[in-house]
Amino acid sequence: MTVPTPPDPAVLAQPAADAGQPAGLGDGNAAGGSGSSDDLRAQYAAAVQMAVYDGQLSWQVTGLFVQFAFLMVVGAIFPSFVGTTSKPLLGVAGGLIALAGLVMATMFGSMSLRIRTYQDLWVARAEDLEGRLGPPGVLSSGSQLSRAGSIQIGPATLRMRRVSSVKTKTVMSWLFGLFAVVFLALLVFNLVRVVQALS
Repeated sequence: MTVPTPPDPAVLAQPAADAGQPAGLGDGNAAGGSGSSDDLRAQYAAAVQMAVYDGQLSWQVTGLFVQFAFLMVVGAIFPSFVGTTSKPLLGVAGGLIALAGLVMATMFGSMSLRIRTYQDLWVARAEDLEGRLGPPGVLSSGSQLSRAGSIQIGPATLRMRRVSSVKTKTVMSWLFGLFAVVFLALLVFNLVRVVQALS
């Protein structure tokens, strides 16, 4: 799985026109802007790039976790890979796998949600800079659509369906929480398996 490359600080430090700024902001010197306007544009471009990078990274971390999690669920239920038919040993192996899965769900969940929090930071920062540069732009409009559920752009009214209004961070919390519960249940299941085998 390819991990996204973080933006180069040297590139982000350049003026926005060279740092991949969104179209429409223009060049500060050509528009008669001051040096401070150029600084705002450069900071805006940097914030947008960091938001995109953290968004991609959080999804890749989550995808990696899901792949390992499904394998560990199967291993906790059917731990026959240990090469024994002893029920106590199978129960112990399954319990260890379930415990490792529980720890992994906690670690990956914390990592992914922390990355999403940083993404929220960059988006909020970009929105603030966007407001200083001029009328509300793309990010501000997106936030309004997310908060209000609808937005008026010219003659068109865009509405967000209720099923689409759930935030990604909330969905990720449910996902990691669900796997944590599954691994906890499998841990109990294998402990019961060991007790029954020994009784």
